[in-house]
Amino acid sequence: MLLKTKGLEINLVNKIYAVITIALMLATAYRFVSYKSWERYNYTASVFAPETFPVYVREAYFILPDGDIEGLEHEAVNNFTSSWDTDYSSSDPIERQLLPKQLVLKYFSYRDAQFYRDTLDLPEQKMKRIFKIAAATKKDLVLSSYWGKIKGLTFVIGIANNGNLLVGLRGVYLEETLLKTRLKAKTPGKEDTYYAEPLSREAYFKTVFSRLSDSVKTQLNNGFDSGANYIDTPSRYIENNRKLWIYQKKNGFIE
Repeated sequence: MLLKTKGLEINLVNKIYAVITIALMLATAYRFVSYKSWERYNYTASVFAPETFPVYVREAYFILPDGDIEGLEHEAVNNFTSSWDTDYSSSDPIERQLLPKQLVLKYFSYRDAQFYRDTLDLPEQKMKRIFKIAAATKKDLVLSSYWGKIKGLTFVIGIANNGNLLVGLRGVYLEETLLKTRLKAKTPGKEDTYYAEPLSREAYFKTVFSRLSDSVKTQLNNGFDSGANYIDTPSRYIENNRKLWIYQKKNGFIE
């Protein structure tokens, strides 16, 4: 009787272990499927704008398919030190991420004194195709060497004049346009003109552009470069980086 009881206890323990093992396997499988490692990529992202059409970015971020938010670097833009066609990469490329689903952008434009706000859908299949081609043809950029060599592509968001907007992907000898559109000016809400305290539209505008020098303001107000059409200006990205890539390839940084 004692041996039978012990046998039942052992069988019960084995069943419990089996249930726990199956549960762990299912949990691991669920995490693998939900994480979608095969749909994650290394990338950075940044915003740029022409020097002669300064803007102040209120918000700039990607919305990912899982609901996460990825902020975009725009410090140079808000410091009025950016220039058209020059990206200032940000975002941590160490952790592979899902490709962005949408771009959210809010900004004030100095020259037309307008506020622009929109949420834009990004072309999923086109982005995946570009990343796949870049990997196959060895056109990935070296995004970081701090934790080992991490390669990927860079998203660029170019804010041109008159509400025009460009979204693209860049790599080594690679530049693809994802989106080119023109935003409509909107009336800012109270949350859009908060700066340490609630401000009127005029007070907020004056505050955020206070670091723009008087000499620059005078030039712009007098019409300097007012007829420029940056959105259709041919990119010099590849031309400007050709020497860098030749050096990197020669020294083994890129293939």
